[in-house]
Amino acid sequence: MDEANNITRMVIAADGNGYAVTNDGNHLFKFTTGKKPVITDLGNLIDNENNNGISIHNKCTSWGGDMLADAFGKLYLISANKHVFVVDINSRVATHTGVITGLPANYTTNAAAVNADGDMVVSSANVFEGYYKVKLSDLTATSIEGSDRQYNASDLANGNLLLQKEADAANKFAVTPAIISENSFSNSD
Repeated sequence: MDEANNITRMVIAADGNGYAVTNDGNHLFKFTTGKKPVITDLGNLIDNENNNGISIHNKCTSWGGDMLADAFGKLYLISANKHVFVVDINSRVATHTGVITGLPANYTTNAAAVNADGDMVVSSANVFEGYYKVKLSDLTATSIEGSDRQYNASDLANGNLLLQKEADAANKFAVTPAIISENSFSNSD
């Protein structure tokens, strides 16, 4: 099978559907998770015009890695070469947000999950350097103490979403329109 067509990133998103992307970014798949799964090829990912020449389709920067979802319906693709893209599911536009810093030079980002604090946790399948916590705000990585005794990983998963605390806070203060019945007002005495 052509390496470009390998599905190397997959996640269950906030909408309850699963999403998967081929290495070359030419196929974004949506799949349901019920008893009769439905798989839909949504098409290719599209580079945001502000990506400064870093393409979601480039083998050197953007293949491999893992994918996360946030509580607002976006996907976060972390390539094996430490590049991070935010993908809008509806438009399929991939926006390059930066490169993870603070990792060892030979460290590849093959696996990702979200910890209870809302940070990304990444692991390498190629070197045994432990797990790293990555702040979403600036993409800086710090070693997770004691993780050097853990296993290399090429896939991580859990039920946490990025930006969940922010989504919960936004929903807490959301204004719900009052429901007014037709009989609330009358012209009678």
